[in-house]
Amino acid sequence: MNPSPVEVVTPALLRDWRLPEAAGSKHSRGQVLVIGGARTTPGAALLASIAALRVGAGVLTAAVAASVAVPLAVAVPEMGVVELPETAEGSVRGDGADQLAGLLARGTKPAQAMCWATHLHGAAGDRLTARVGRLGFLARELLEEIPLVLTELEA
Repeated sequence: MNPSPVEVVTPALLRDWRLPEAAGSKHSRGQVLVIGGARTTPGAALLASIAALRVGAGVLTAAVAASVAVPLAVAVPEMGVVELPETAEGSVRGDGADQLAGLLARGTKPAQAMCWATHLHGAAGDRLTARVGRLGFLARELLEEIPLVLTELEA
């Protein structure tokens, strides 16, 4: 199904626009590369990495500042880590990223992946809001809701 640009993304639309089956080996389920993770802000790369695993990525690699590579590898032992050169301030330097590839996740086309990701994020937030309230939940708690939302949509 190819939704028009003005179509509203709803659970019904997503049920009719199924994701590819998550079958086979981890290599057949797609590869994700997360690039980021400066010395003082590795959390975004950490959350993006866990989210990729939660939605079914088979192989995950994080390309992060060398100073945070080992702690992130310990935090998410399911991923490989590539150390990128960093500036004196701890930011990732651009000269190390040109040798790295991009996203190949579950065989979805970019438009479908964006629609699914947007809905999953919003629905996970709605579930937490209903349970915890509008304030008080953490961004990392969204990650635990994603498999539940996927299960509901794939039922």
